[in-house]
Amino acid sequence: MIEIVLATCLADNANICKEVRIGFEFEVPSITQCHAMSMPRLAQWYGDNDGRWSIKRWHCAGHSQLAKN
Repeated sequence: MIEIVLATCLADNANICKEVRIGFEFEVPSITQCHAMSMPRLAQWYGDNDGRWSIKRWHCAGHSQLAKN
């Protein structure tokens, strides 16, 4: 399973940060396809959080990569 991994910080306090993992509703077969399909998911996550959290960086990762973090 491939997920999007976000580094996010509060919009009004950049010292408060967290990591968030976003999955897809379906199986994404490759990291490349994850990157290609990520922008709408990132925009949805941002909107769902009313802009309270800013996305500092993101990447796609599979289970083997997530276990190392």
